[in-house]
Amino acid sequence: MSIQSGAISGRMFMVRGILPDNIVDKLADDAFPGLDNLGKSRVAGWVSNRHMLDSNITKDSAYLAGYLCVSLVVAERKIPEKLLAAECQMEILAEMAARNVAYLKRAERTEIRKAVIDRMLSTAPVAIKETPLVVLPNVSGYVNSLAFAEVTSDAQSDALCIQFKMTTGCDLIPLDATAMTVLLKEKAVIGDLVPANFNQQTPDGSSCDIGSEFFTWFWYWTEETAVGIAYEDSVIAGMIEGPIKLVGEGEGAHCTLLTGGSPTACQEATDALLSGKLLAQSKMHLLYGDIVYTCTFDASSFTITSLQLPKSESIDTIGKFQERMLALSDFICYLTKIYYTFLNIRLNDWADTELAVYNWINLRMSSK
Repeated sequence: MSIQSGAISGRMFMVRGILPDNIVDKLADDAFPGLDNLGKSRVAGWVSNRHMLDSNITKDSAYLAGYLCVSLVVAERKIPEKLLAAECQMEILAEMAARNVAYLKRAERTEIRKAVIDRMLSTAPVAIKETPLVVLPNVSGYVNSLAFAEVTSDAQSDALCIQFKMTTGCDLIPLDATAMTVLLKEKAVIGDLVPANFNQQTPDGSSCDIGSEFFTWFWYWTEETAVGIAYEDSVIAGMIEGPIKLVGEGEGAHCTLLTGGSPTACQEATDALLSGKLLAQSKMHLLYGDIVYTCTFDASSFTITSLQLPKSESIDTIGKFQERMLALSDFICYLTKIYYTFLNIRLNDWADTELAVYNWINLRMSSK
């Protein structure tokens, strides 16, 4: 699992509720039953941090360097779609020949498909998906414990949250842009916000995309603000790098993807901003003193991909993992500080900043 080594990809969650004292026992009770118990229906359960089939969950195998670190494993049989289509067509042709008819009704074709699936499923290949999860109990700026899981899709996130609730009784709340806004600013109502108007054109009635507004502001902030955000003994700064994806609502193309060369400085990026598009995804660098974090960031879901953490100086496995989790917690803290700074501006003195972003876009235009 990449949580233990290499680049990290996934999403942040807030743990709502207090994890039970007997959480190891609860995880063991809902452990992955093993592939021997896999029939036609999918099976799911928890495994330790040792490997994806280790369902022997104990305190020693569930915790690593003091952090709860387990995985949700889901296994199911899947029939390759092309093979299923071919088998169904063979059965349909055989049925048509046996009855001497030119076609079969839709209901008959559906019944044949169900029968073929039922026949093939017991010998179909097994697909296994592992979702590592680590609980981060002491992230600065958060009262509740956080969790980080290797999920990059909504479906995978939903499955994890449901299973975690069933096992522990606690909720996992995905910390996307909207949830982060409500968490950091309890009185914030996203639906009441007027969408940002960075190109100073007549609003088109689109809804507020707070995540992309933040990331567009972040881009402006990194290029136009020389002073970072003071935090403890240093300052937090940032930088945007391609490839970049800009999105927008309304007429015309809704997505602009720019790669190669210097996409952040190219004319196409400026044109996209002038047309009202917002920065939705790009490579991002966060800097704190001499420490640099690099990842690809999705502004709406707050999905982090290929996060490069500072190199560990420890030699042993436990020490390396502890340093990685401390570094991950720090990264989340720095990202939260930047987002909180944005929200303070967005919910208060937004007009001046909105105009400043507009002037920044036009300055990019005039410098081409």
